Amino acid sequence: MSKTPISQPYVFISMPIGIKEGIIKDDIVSIDFDIILKDLIIESIPNNYKAFRVDNIKHSGLISEDVTIYLRESDISIFDLTFSNPNVFWELGYRFSSKPIETIILIAQKDSELPFNIRNYRILFYDYFEHSTWKQFSKNLKEFINEIDIKEYVKPIIRYDKD
Repeated sequence: MSKTPISQPYVFISMPIGIKEGIIKDDIVSIDFDIILKDLIIESIPNNYKAFRVDNIKHSGLISEDVTIYLRESDISIFDLTFSNPNVFWELGYRFSSKPIETIILIAQKDSELPFNIRNYRILFYDYFEHSTWKQFSKNLKEFINEIDIKEYVKPIIRYDKD
């Protein structure tokens, strides 16, 4: 964190980067996750938060080290579960182990096939292929973010190691 100090609350976004192909309802589709980031997620982040994805970190060093630091120290994390990207799920697991679930927001493309143990969590769905729904998604995401009282969740979960 010392390489990139952030003085305001921030949202770390974990999602695929660029255009990816995957299966939605038995069809192979392409989604540009950079558009999802720019037009759906960033537009929804309140002005008092700084939001970024790992490819926005502009310094040398280990990417995995930066990711774990930002997952552990970000006030809120958003995870796009579309296409079940293994990196996103690893990062989600890491976040689950280091911060309360109330600071985690899950999103996905409508009709995404999600693992059984994720389906019982509240997930905010967007429809990449129906632009008329984007405004409502952004409104809902902003409400999710505004409902999180980050002051209440500043302490990470305490773990006790065996001696």
